[in-house]
Amino acid sequence: MRIETTAQVQADGTLDLHLETGLAPREVRVFVWIEPELPLQTPVNQGWPPGYFETFYGALSDETWDEPEELPFEVRSEWN
Repeated sequence: MRIETTAQVQADGTLDLHLETGLAPREVRVFVWIEPELPLQTPVNQGWPPGYFETFYGALSDETWDEPEELPFEVRSEWN
C-alpha cells in the first residue's frame, strides 16, 4: 500500500500524521520522506511583469510576415 499526502508542519517543527489504512491490527513497516513543497512557478515569481504574456500573445498579427526557408545543414567530413 502506498499513501501520499501533504501536511502542515507545526510552529514547533513537528509533523502529526493520522492515516487510515483499513488494515487489521498488526505491525507494519512505515517509510516517511519529507520534501518541502516547491512554490508554484508563475511568470510573475520568475521575474516577468504581471500580464506580460497576456498582453503580447498574438501581438505579431502582420500576415505579410513570412518565415524564411531553412538553410541546408553543413556537410562535414567523417571523423576517424
